[in-house]
Amino acid sequence: MEAVQLTVKRVPFAEVRERLRSTFGNDEAPIAADVKAGAAHCWEIGQAAMITRREGSELVVVCLAGRGLKGIAPAICEAAKRAGCESIRFHTQRPGLYRLLQHVGAELREYVFEIKV
Repeated sequence: MEAVQLTVKRVPFAEVRERLRSTFGNDEAPIAADVKAGAAHCWEIGQAAMITRREGSELVVVCLAGRGLKGIAPAICEAAKRAGCESIRFHTQRPGLYRLLQHVGAELREYVFEIKV
């Protein structure tokens, strides 16, 4: 079976908003404002949608939702490399993603805790 070439396609916020809604938390307005200002960008890749921003030489995945993360991860890494990024960073509430992303060199750097008082 031949591998399918995935396309990373930049799209407007309106095209990914509903698919990413569950990932926004309380941050939909600031994320939308970053996209509108050009500080963040929306993408479709395979059966997934994501929003990214650059911080120096690092690509920050702000939101990602959809199917096939294990299969699309190499395409995301390649797109980041072509854009001149040296690393990709994301925060998640799903620690099991490490298992899915080991094949592209993912390393667990930190845990993020929240205490509501």
